[in-house]
Amino acid sequence: MKRLLILVGLVIVVLLVIIGAARVSGGNKPFPPIVAVPSGGGSTQFYVVDGSEAFLMKETWGTPTSFCSADRTQVLLQDYFSVVDKPRRLTLNAGRESQKFKGLPDISFSAVWSPDCHRIAFIGRTFKSMPEVYFMDADSNSTNIRQLTNDQHPKSVVAFSPNGTQIAYVESVGDDVYVVIMDLATVQKHTTFLAKGWFIASLAWSPDNRMLAVAFDSNMGTLQVTVVAIDKLGVAFILDCASDPAWSPDSQFLAYVSGCSYMDPDRELRKLKVRDGKVQQLTQNTLAEIQTQIQWTTNDRIIFLTYKISQMYESQAYDWEIHEVNADGSGGLTTFAFSNRKMISTSQKSLEKLMEEISQSISKFATKVGLPARGATP
Repeated sequence: MKRLLILVGLVIVVLLVIIGAARVSGGNKPFPPIVAVPSGGGSTQFYVVDGSEAFLMKETWGTPTSFCSADRTQVLLQDYFSVVDKPRRLTLNAGRESQKFKGLPDISFSAVWSPDCHRIAFIGRTFKSMPEVYFMDADSNSTNIRQLTNDQHPKSVVAFSPNGTQIAYVESVGDDVYVVIMDLATVQKHTTFLAKGWFIASLAWSPDNRMLAVAFDSNMGTLQVTVVAIDKLGVAFILDCASDPAWSPDSQFLAYVSGCSYMDPDRELRKLKVRDGKVQQLTQNTLAEIQTQIQWTTNDRIIFLTYKISQMYESQAYDWEIHEVNADGSGGLTTFAFSNRKMISTSQKSLEKLMEEISQSISKFATKVGLPARGATP
């Protein structure tokens, strides 16, 4: 009898473990892709792309600088209309507004998440110093900021490695531009020279930690992607007339947008096979507009955002669209039923017309109450 009870108890324990594992695996499904869409006036709308729909999740003030790879509902925001605004933390699936961090330098920008969403790296400076690299614990309300560099050479972009043990950042020494890889445990640095007089737009680590794609443009506006091999600390290959690099989850492919400038009429989404250098074009005549935010999904599809500038009456507007395409190029392009037209500027002619309408309204009101019209002699 005692043995039977022990056996029954063991069976119950095993069943509970299996049920618990099933719940955990079911609860840890990847969150659907999230696309950040500028909605005018410095605010951003966050859309969740799920199945055949793209629905609004949240709208808030500021521009996203980083999504956490472990949890894309964790976003870092910044208001770039103000030089004194600092990075803030926003949880998209929570009701509260964004949270500020304490003790940041006078000017702080380019904040990025660590892969586990627990740490943040950013570029900061005082009003009297050069921009340097900083590091902090995102989970604490206390001031625990650590300055990682202090060599008086301007820094501009920073990115965590996928395993969280290293960071990469961009450093300028005169006209020379370098990418620096730093080990966070030892603070040991390895420097790779890239070019002279170029502006670095973004850094993208491959998920296997072996390569770093650097997107930048020259003083003449020519776009280029340089891929650095981390182990050899040298340039692996260069993609001329390319921008917006994004790695596949297995690090075997690099998606990017072709085109020598952001206004190039021949911009298309392409995919490079890293092993043999073969390039496949994934879109046809769809990216004559500006293109941003390439994302690989877990089912081997690529989501991206496009916008084009159009005229609405006498003002300029952005037309936004979210697209999805198979990573192997099959099946054609899916465009979600989404459009967001926002006024971004008002022409002087419109302003003059508005002032004229206000003047006419004032004259009509003056006539109605018996006052002399403008320009009339009392």
